[in-house]
Amino acid sequence: MGVRFTSVATVDDPLGVLPGNEEHAFAVTVEDTAAGITELAVEYSVDDGETWESLEVVDGVVAVVHPAEGFVPLRARASDSEGNSVEQTVIRSYQVGPSTR
Repeated sequence: MGVRFTSVATVDDPLGVLPGNEEHAFAVTVEDTAAGITELAVEYSVDDGETWESLEVVDGVVAVVHPAEGFVPLRARASDSEGNSVEQTVIRSYQVGPSTR
């Protein structure tokens, strides 16, 4: 069981840096389970995981409001109806800031 984040917008930067001071949406999917998902919680951080903010999951999508620059960690917890669960944290999931173009 794992959680995957997929950007719902095309990133217009050769190094994959997302624009700072903007909102960016990600699709969130739970993989490798045939059972029904009973919990899906997603959080993000703007200080390398010192503090976390909850994100609302709406129809499998979350929206993150970016800082001006830096890195954004993502954390997810998921459970299914068969009792399987996962907690997954990716520190420095992606970078935000001015375009490198």
